[in-house]
Amino acid sequence: MRDPKRIPEILNELKGIWSSFPDLRLGQLIINAAGMWDMNTMDAERKLYYMEDEELIKFLRKHYSEVTNVEPNKPKLQNKE
Repeated sequence: MRDPKRIPEILNELKGIWSSFPDLRLGQLIINAAGMWDMNTMDAERKLYYMEDEELIKFLRKHYSEVTNVEPNKPKLQNKE
């Protein structure tokens, strides 16, 4: 079972990224970034479905910092590696 304490941390991270792009709806925020995946290897929906929460936040942060050359909120998640 995943730790339920991760939810507020992850939502806080998502809030930081999303607040940097307030004109986007949540679905747009995620789908825009998901469109960057190579669709030949695995479709975006499947990859998103199996992606761990921390991995998704890192991916969103990286994608939106590359798009704007501005780094959204710095990572606050603990590295579990």
